[in-house]
Amino acid sequence: MLDGLGDTATQVSVDGEPRWILRKHMRELLTTEPGNMVRLLPGFDNWVVCAARRVGPRSRPGPGLPALDPLYRRRIYRLQGWVSPVLLVDGRMEGVWRYDRKGRHIRIEIEQFRELPRWTRRHIETEAERIADYLGGPLILGR
Repeated sequence: MLDGLGDTATQVSVDGEPRWILRKHMRELLTTEPGNMVRLLPGFDNWVVCAARRVGPRSRPGPGLPALDPLYRRRIYRLQGWVSPVLLVDGRMEGVWRYDRKGRHIRIEIEQFRELPRWTRRHIETEAERIADYLGGPLILGR
């Protein structure tokens, strides 16, 4: 497939691993600054499911690996193939979450694996509000 792209693609290094990018996107890549990103991913999210292949019980976060402390692997990848909803912070799986209905309210509980930077609080609240809006109820956020 890469041969079919000819000189429209070029190889780059990401965390020491070879990757490919279209040349027309190089300038954008080189000028993009990393941002603070928080997402509440649903259970069985594609990103989390596919990450399971590269996160073993003895793996360590690093080049080419999804950032998940092996200590918490079983909190996400549970028995009988269950994959928990994940708190994702800057590409790291930093916790799990769940929701339930309390009357007309949506209660979202976040379980962080460790203490997170202060800036994440506002982003977590924004994500929780987005989910509560989607589910059709006012938010009650618990930790």
